Amino acid sequence: MMTNATSRSAIWLVVVVLVSLVMLTAGGLFALRQLALWLIVGDAEEHIPPYNPDAKPSLPPHSRLYSIWPDGIPAMPIDAQPHFIDHPGGQPEFDEARLIEAGCTIRFPGNEEPRVECDADSPLAWFGCVSMRTYQHDIGSGLDPAHPFIATCDLSPGDGEGLYRASPVGSAHHVFQVDGSYVLASSPADMQELFAPIDSPEEALAYAQLLTGLSALYEFKPRLGRQLFLQEVIEDSRATDLGHGYFVHLFHRQGVGCGPFVTSEVGVIVDRDGTVTWMDATPVYLDLHSWCID
Repeated sequence: MMTNATSRSAIWLVVVVLVSLVMLTAGGLFALRQLALWLIVGDAEEHIPPYNPDAKPSLPPHSRLYSIWPDGIPAMPIDAQPHFIDHPGGQPEFDEARLIEAGCTIRFPGNEEPRVECDADSPLAWFGCVSMRTYQHDIGSGLDPAHPFIATCDLSPGDGEGLYRASPVGSAHHVFQVDGSYVLASSPADMQELFAPIDSPEEALAYAQLLTGLSALYEFKPRLGRQLFLQEVIEDSRATDLGHGYFVHLFHRQGVGCGPFVTSEVGVIVDRDGTVTWMDATPVYLDLHSWCID
């Protein structure tokens, strides 16, 4: 015979199961996300950049890792998980053997942007880089001619124009291997000389990343409580043929400053002659944390 205590336990078990089933609905998942959000960053409203429908992005960025939204963001958190539109991503072009051949080694290879250190007699040391890094640009086999990308060389602004601002005090230059020699591309004109004309969406996607410091992102995977989405539809990186060139959809990911960090979709136009024009940006989600990174 079932005792009163056992009966109450069974009832509570049924209640817990029913509540769990409810929580697995779309509304329940949102409630779970809000709970996780509260556990991670407390009152999220205190940390979210202020809503400003008239906010304009700072493009090109003063630095590729700093926020492009100086006056708030023109978007508010949505109450459900967005619809994701996936596109196939290319394989990053990265060959450690080429760096070893150049007398260099990679530090922290598991990092998103591994650091490169070169011997004093390395031909790459001749460029006088303040620092060097190599990160997995999604350039695949898109570039034509297919000059191998070796590394990114950061120099002080006084040492050349640079392709984009790598930091508030440094500019980015790219090292390619061309006909057995190492060439430093330090300006858009250098890149145009190496790769123009731009004749395919794949090349436009690769070229745009190298010219802007923006990233191609694919297969967004929501992390419960770690992200707050700002758009109902989020689509992977892609390039659209305009006839005279390509509209390329890339992403800017904030990595310096105080959180939450904003990830934004940024559109650029790559003309067939290699000219790159910055268009506009849309904030798509926040990485939720409240700490600051210098």
